[in-house]
Amino acid sequence: MQKLRRSAAWLFIISFTINIGMWFERFVIVVPSLSHEFEPWQWTSYRPTWVDYAILAGSFGWFSMWFMLFIKQLPVIAIAEVKEIVPPRLRTTHPHGIDPSGRHFEYEPDTPGEFA
Repeated sequence: MQKLRRSAAWLFIISFTINIGMWFERFVIVVPSLSHEFEPWQWTSYRPTWVDYAILAGSFGWFSMWFMLFIKQLPVIAIAEVKEIVPPRLRTTHPHGIDPSGRHFEYEPDTPGEFA
C-alpha cells in the first residue's frame, strides 16, 4: 500500500478515475433532468452530438492546461517537508568542517589533539 501512495503513475491513475467518476455523477444528475419533459409521452433518451463531445473534450483540455500551469509555477511537494532533508548550500568553506556543497569534511581541521 505504501508503494501505491508514493508512485506518481498510480496516483495519476487513481485521480483520473476519481475525476471520471465525479463527471459521471454530474452527468447522471443533469442530463436526465434536462432530457425529460414534464409530460411522460415526450420522454426520450439522450444522444450526445459532436458539439457535446467537443465541449467535453474542451473542458478536459481547459482543466489540463490550468493544472499544468499550476504545477509549473507552484511546487507539488511542500517545501517544508523537503527543507529538513536537503542540506543548505554554502558560498564559502567554513572552518567548522562543512564544504560549499553542504557535506562534512572527513575531520575537523581545527580540532586539537588526534589530528595534530
